[in-house]
Amino acid sequence: MVGEWSAAYDVLPFAMLNKIMDEIADTGVAPYMHRIMSQGRKDFLRNFVEAQMVAYEAADVGTSGAWFYWTLKMEGGAFAEWDFLRGVREGWIPHIPAPNVTSESVHGTCYDIIFRTNDTMSIIDQYPDPKALSANNWQGVAIDDDVVVSHGDSLLHGGGRGGYRHNVFFHWILFVAFVASAGFSWRYYSKRRRKMQQYENLSTQSSLNY
Repeated sequence: MVGEWSAAYDVLPFAMLNKIMDEIADTGVAPYMHRIMSQGRKDFLRNFVEAQMVAYEAADVGTSGAWFYWTLKMEGGAFAEWDFLRGVREGWIPHIPAPNVTSESVHGTCYDIIFRTNDTMSIIDQYPDPKALSANNWQGVAIDDDVVVSHGDSLLHGGGRGGYRHNVFFHWILFVAFVASAGFSWRYYSKRRRKMQQYENLSTQSSLNY
Protein backbone atom coordinates (compact mmCIF):
# COMPACT_ATOMS: atom_id res chain seq x y z
CA MET A 1 0.00 0.00 0.00
CA VAL A 2 1.35 3.39 -1.00
CA GLY A 3 0.72 5.97 1.66
CA GLU A 4 0.99 9.68 2.32
CA TRP A 5 0.91 11.04 -1.22
CA SER A 6 -0.78 14.24 -2.30
CA ALA A 7 -1.14 16.76 -5.11
CA ALA A 8 1.51 19.00 -3.52
CA TYR A 9 3.88 19.08 -6.46
CA ASP A 10 5.91 22.13 -5.47
CA VAL A 11 4.93 23.04 -1.91
CA LEU A 12 7.26 22.84 1.09
CA PRO A 13 5.09 22.01 4.09
CA PHE A 14 7.58 22.72 6.87
CA ALA A 15 8.85 25.90 5.26
CA MET A 16 5.29 27.08 4.68
CA LEU A 17 4.31 26.26 8.26
CA ASN A 18 7.27 28.23 9.62
CA LYS A 19 6.38 31.21 7.43
CA ILE A 20 2.75 31.11 8.58
CA MET A 21 3.73 30.92 12.24
CA ASP A 22 6.19 33.82 11.83
CA GLU A 23 3.49 35.95 10.19
CA ILE A 24 1.04 35.13 12.98
CA ALA A 25 3.65 36.11 15.58
CA ASP A 26 4.40 39.40 13.79
CA THR A 27 0.94 40.48 12.62
CA GLY A 28 -1.58 38.17 14.24
CA VAL A 29 -2.83 37.12 10.78
CA ALA A 30 -2.15 33.81 9.06
CA PRO A 31 -1.15 34.32 5.39
CA TYR A 32 -2.30 32.31 2.37
CA MET A 33 -5.52 31.22 4.07
CA HIS A 34 -7.61 32.51 1.15
CA ARG A 35 -5.30 31.29 -1.56
CA ILE A 36 -7.05 30.35 -4.81
CA MET A 37 -5.42 28.32 -7.58
CA SER A 38 -5.67 29.16 -11.26
CA GLN A 39 -7.56 26.88 -13.63
CA GLY A 40 -4.33 26.02 -15.43
CA ARG A 41 -2.81 24.80 -12.18
CA LYS A 42 -5.95 22.81 -11.35
CA ASP A 43 -5.79 21.12 -14.76
CA PHE A 44 -2.16 20.20 -14.17
CA LEU A 45 -2.88 18.88 -10.69
CA ARG A 46 -5.75 16.79 -12.05
CA ASN A 47 -3.39 14.98 -14.42
CA PHE A 48 -0.74 14.75 -11.70
CA VAL A 49 -3.22 13.11 -9.33
CA GLU A 50 -4.60 10.75 -11.99
CA ALA A 51 -1.08 9.58 -12.88
CA GLN A 52 -0.34 8.81 -9.25
CA MET A 53 -3.58 6.88 -8.83
CA VAL A 54 -2.81 4.81 -11.92
CA ALA A 55 0.78 4.15 -10.84
CA TYR A 56 -0.10 3.23 -7.26
CA GLU A 57 -2.70 0.72 -8.41
CA ALA A 58 -0.28 -1.12 -10.69
CA ALA A 59 -0.77 -4.42 -8.90
CA ASP A 60 -0.27 -6.41 -12.11
CA VAL A 61 3.41 -5.47 -12.15
CA GLY A 62 3.91 -6.11 -8.46
CA THR A 63 4.12 -2.48 -7.41
CA SER A 64 1.08 -1.88 -5.28
CA GLY A 65 -2.55 -2.71 -4.84
CA ALA A 66 -3.74 0.26 -2.84
CA TRP A 67 -3.03 3.84 -1.71
CA PHE A 68 -4.26 6.50 0.67
CA TYR A 69 -4.17 10.28 0.29
CA TRP A 70 -2.72 12.65 2.85
CA THR A 71 -4.91 14.24 4.02
CA LEU A 72 -8.71 14.32 4.03
CA LYS A 73 -9.13 17.99 4.94
CA MET A 74 -6.92 21.01 5.60
CA GLU A 75 -7.65 24.41 7.07
CA GLY A 76 -7.36 27.37 4.71
CA GLY A 77 -5.71 27.62 1.32
CA ALA A 78 -2.05 27.49 2.30
CA PHE A 79 -2.03 23.70 2.12
CA ALA A 80 -4.77 23.28 -0.48
CA GLU A 81 -2.91 20.54 -2.35
CA TRP A 82 -3.19 18.31 0.73
CA ASP A 83 -6.95 18.85 0.98
CA PHE A 84 -8.62 15.81 -0.59
CA LEU A 85 -12.16 17.11 -0.12
CA ARG A 86 -11.25 20.46 -1.65
CA GLY A 87 -9.63 18.71 -4.59
CA VAL A 88 -12.77 16.67 -5.26
CA ARG A 89 -14.95 19.74 -4.81
CA GLU A 90 -12.86 21.86 -7.20
CA GLY A 91 -12.35 19.05 -9.71
CA TRP A 92 -8.58 18.55 -9.57
CA ILE A 93 -9.04 15.24 -7.76
CA PRO A 94 -11.29 12.74 -9.58
CA HIS A 95 -13.92 10.70 -7.82
CA ILE A 96 -12.59 7.29 -6.81
CA PRO A 97 -13.84 4.53 -9.14
CA ALA A 98 -15.75 1.52 -7.84
CA PRO A 99 -13.61 -1.21 -6.24
CA ASN A 100 -13.86 -3.40 -9.34
CA VAL A 101 -12.85 -0.55 -11.68
CA THR A 102 -9.20 0.42 -12.08
CA SER A 103 -8.07 4.01 -12.34
CA GLU A 104 -6.20 3.14 -15.54
CA SER A 105 -9.41 2.04 -17.25
CA VAL A 106 -10.91 5.43 -16.37
CA HIS A 107 -7.96 7.82 -16.83
CA GLY A 108 -5.72 5.92 -19.23
CA THR A 109 -2.11 4.88 -18.80
CA CYS A 110 0.62 7.15 -17.46
CA TYR A 111 1.78 7.59 -21.06
CA ASP A 112 -1.70 8.76 -22.05
CA ILE A 113 -1.80 11.20 -19.16
CA ILE A 114 1.61 12.78 -19.67
CA PHE A 115 0.98 13.50 -23.34
CA ARG A 116 -2.32 15.22 -22.68
CA THR A 117 -0.87 17.35 -19.88
CA ASN A 118 -0.12 20.97 -20.70
CA ASP A 119 2.64 21.18 -18.12
CA THR A 120 4.12 24.56 -18.97
CA MET A 121 6.33 26.05 -16.30
CA SER A 122 3.81 28.87 -15.82
CA ILE A 123 1.74 26.64 -13.55
CA ILE A 124 4.67 25.99 -11.22
CA ASP A 125 4.14 27.98 -8.05
CA GLN A 126 6.86 27.16 -5.56
CA TYR A 127 5.82 28.66 -2.28
CA PRO A 128 7.10 29.94 -0.07
CA ASP A 129 9.41 31.61 -2.57
CA PRO A 130 12.82 29.87 -2.19
CA LYS A 131 14.53 33.26 -2.45
CA ALA A 132 12.67 34.45 0.62
CA LEU A 133 13.85 31.54 2.78
CA SER A 134 17.08 31.12 4.64
CA ALA A 135 19.52 28.63 3.13
CA ASN A 136 19.01 26.10 5.92
CA ASN A 137 15.23 26.22 5.50
CA TRP A 138 15.08 25.45 1.78
CA GLN A 139 14.30 21.76 1.43
CA GLY A 140 13.61 21.61 -2.29
CA VAL A 141 15.72 20.67 -5.27
CA ALA A 142 16.01 22.01 -8.78
CA ILE A 143 13.39 20.77 -11.22
CA ASP A 144 15.68 18.85 -13.56
CA ASP A 145 13.87 15.55 -14.08
CA ASP A 146 14.18 14.74 -17.77
CA VAL A 147 10.57 13.61 -18.09
CA VAL A 148 9.27 16.81 -16.49
CA VAL A 149 11.61 19.18 -18.32
CA SER A 150 11.01 17.56 -21.71
CA HIS A 151 7.25 17.25 -21.09
CA GLY A 152 7.49 13.50 -21.68
CA ASP A 153 9.41 13.68 -24.94
CA SER A 154 12.43 12.05 -23.32
CA LEU A 155 10.38 8.86 -23.02
CA LEU A 156 10.12 8.58 -26.77
CA HIS A 157 12.83 8.12 -29.38
CA GLY A 158 10.93 10.17 -31.92
CA GLY A 159 9.83 12.85 -29.48
CA GLY A 160 6.32 14.17 -28.87
CA ARG A 161 3.01 12.65 -29.87
CA GLY A 162 4.09 12.31 -33.48
CA GLY A 163 7.11 10.31 -32.36
CA TYR A 164 4.88 8.08 -30.29
CA ARG A 165 2.63 7.35 -33.25
CA HIS A 166 5.68 6.89 -35.46
CA ASN A 167 7.14 4.35 -33.03
CA VAL A 168 3.86 2.47 -32.81
CA PHE A 169 3.62 2.36 -36.63
CA PHE A 170 7.21 1.17 -36.87
CA HIS A 171 6.54 -1.58 -34.33
CA TRP A 172 3.50 -2.72 -36.32
CA ILE A 173 5.64 -2.91 -39.45
CA LEU A 174 8.16 -5.08 -37.61
CA PHE A 175 5.36 -7.29 -36.32
CA VAL A 176 3.83 -7.77 -39.77
CA ALA A 177 7.27 -8.49 -41.22
CA PHE A 178 7.90 -11.06 -38.50
CA VAL A 179 4.57 -12.81 -39.11
CA ALA A 180 5.17 -12.85 -42.87
CA SER A 181 8.68 -14.23 -42.39
CA ALA A 182 7.42 -16.90 -40.00
CA GLY A 183 4.67 -17.89 -42.44
CA PHE A 184 7.12 -18.15 -45.35
CA SER A 185 9.54 -20.23 -43.28
CA TRP A 186 6.74 -22.56 -42.16
CA ARG A 187 5.56 -23.12 -45.75
CA TYR A 188 9.12 -23.69 -46.96
CA TYR A 189 10.02 -26.26 -44.30
CA SER A 190 6.61 -27.99 -44.58
CA LYS A 191 7.10 -28.40 -48.33
CA ARG A 192 10.64 -29.65 -47.83
CA ARG A 193 9.50 -32.11 -45.16
CA ARG A 194 6.81 -33.56 -47.43
CA LYS A 195 9.35 -33.95 -50.20
CA MET A 196 11.83 -35.70 -47.90
CA GLN A 197 9.14 -38.14 -46.79
CA GLN A 198 9.01 -39.41 -50.38
CA TYR A 199 12.66 -40.47 -50.27
CA GLU A 200 13.39 -44.15 -49.68
CA ASN A 201 15.19 -44.96 -46.44
CA LEU A 202 18.34 -46.90 -47.43
CA SER A 203 18.70 -48.40 -43.97
CA THR A 204 15.59 -50.49 -44.59
CA GLN A 205 16.88 -52.00 -47.83
CA SER A 206 18.26 -55.40 -46.73
CA SER A 207 19.20 -56.26 -50.27
CA LEU A 208 21.96 -53.68 -50.35
CA ASN A 209 25.40 -54.89 -49.43
CA TYR A 210 28.36 -52.67 -48.73
